[in-house]
Amino acid sequence: MENIPVSSCARPDMAETIKSKSSSEQTEVYGLMVAKPGADSLVFMPLLIIINLYLYKLRALQSDQPKKMLDRKLTFQELEATKNNSNRTTFGFSIWLHDIRSVHNVGSVFRSCDGAGADKIYLSGYTPHPPREDISKTALGAEKSVEFEYQAEARLVSESIRRAGMKIFAVELTHAAKPYTELDAEDLSSVFVFGNELSGLPQDVLDLCDGAVVLPMNGIKHSLNVSVAAGIIAYRLAHIAQSV
Repeated sequence: MENIPVSSCARPDMAETIKSKSSSEQTEVYGLMVAKPGADSLVFMPLLIIINLYLYKLRALQSDQPKKMLDRKLTFQELEATKNNSNRTTFGFSIWLHDIRSVHNVGSVFRSCDGAGADKIYLSGYTPHPPREDISKTALGAEKSVEFEYQAEARLVSESIRRAGMKIFAVELTHAAKPYTELDAEDLSSVFVFGNELSGLPQDVLDLCDGAVVLPMNGIKHSLNVSVAAGIIAYRLAHIAQSV
């Protein structure tokens, strides 16, 4: 700020008293910059000191307070207490894996199906199937909680599914495939079949299906990892079942 010119003052003799204060005319009192005390400000200094002492004490108390925990992770003991292997909730749908090459993908699908509430897992072709230690390492015991059925031929699996009165949907990129978001309660009594990680489902398996479902992709790749895709479908169906 500039000094107010003498010519602009009503009383020239007061010009020197209305100069702006510079930083050299200020002092710090408990973190607060205030004007250096003059004869006209000494009366306010005790009040400023009291206020700043109060604020300083308040900040100290707040820093000593432990931060409130918004949430915490469940302990292993708490998780085990809620586990009930004898009464697993299921929602009527099943998953079918055909010609899956990776034991890790198979184990991951078992774990997702256990969590989402799938009734059963069908396996066919050269898909690895329990009992296998390498599946157990990924499934973490879910291969014991989810019922499964293995048949070398896809046709035999299809016949088993038809005897159970269920529909079959391929999860595949086809011309008539509908987005998975269009699944509804009528699709709960169905089996969803997933094919090989690289080549997908062969046409002879597609011919066994009642329709196809697709997971839309927004990137440069055409599809998701098979275990990820199976988990998405399974939890989509679980959400539908719990919403009706």
